[in-house]
Amino acid sequence: MALTDEDKAWLAERFDATDRRLDAIERRLDAVEKDLNQLKDYTLQFRAEVIRRFDAVEPRLDVLGTAFNSINIQPTIQPLTKGMIDMGSVVSQLAGAQQISSGRQFEFEKRITKLEEQVAKLTPAA
Repeated sequence: MALTDEDKAWLAERFDATDRRLDAIERRLDAVEKDLNQLKDYTLQFRAEVIRRFDAVEPRLDVLGTAFNSINIQPTIQPLTKGMIDMGSVVSQLAGAQQISSGRQFEFEKRITKLEEQVAKLTPAA
């Protein structure tokens, strides 16, 4: 049994409709992939930022932990003096200022990199 022209036209129409649906699905999947890549990049940047900030907090916790141990656990060590407490405060302030400075430097580097990429796109290749 041979296909008639009407059958062929109907099949072609069905295949075209299926192709259009598959193309639409592919576009949606591409958009989802792009969104997932952006989310991955954001997550990695967030992770790096958290690690960087915890690196600044950790020394402060070490100072406080050492001070606490010298007060409560080891009675043979001299009790904390005002100078030691002030030193801990200064170190904590310095670490906070360094964290702020590092954050600004990181943001500045990101901006410079973005500007360099934009200039590279606008400048014709030599």
